Amino acid sequence: MIIKINGAPIKERENIMEPKVIRNRSGINKMMKMATGTKWLMGIAAATMFMDFLFGGGAVTAMAATSLSGAFEPVKILLLDVADPICYIMFVWGCIECICMRPASGLNRMKYAAIGYIAINWIPVVMTAIRTAGPGA
Repeated sequence: MIIKINGAPIKERENIMEPKVIRNRSGINKMMKMATGTKWLMGIAAATMFMDFLFGGGAVTAMAATSLSGAFEPVKILLLDVADPICYIMFVWGCIECICMRPASGLNRMKYAAIGYIAINWIPVVMTAIRTAGPGA
């Protein structure tokens, strides 16, 4: 059976219930990428709380945040805690690349891991300086 729209024949899909994929490069894809990133971050936070409960010997407590910046305090602590092992892994990866005769890639990986580690640890210092110099201080 041939379906015609505005007089032009259109090939019939095999399964009429199959959803049509719309390739929209604008807002929908950006929102989906942001949602995926948020799910990933929330998954890491949940896994960290579970590991803390499992191996820390204590109970995981829920904190009531009085401000928006207070609500993100656990995320800040998580990112600062995760930066050290990720930097270590990146350094090992860079060394393995140097061993495999790719020294330029390995040294770049180690260089940017060090820069990222230093930057993540400096973010709280910079933000404190900005808050104290701000108009509300």
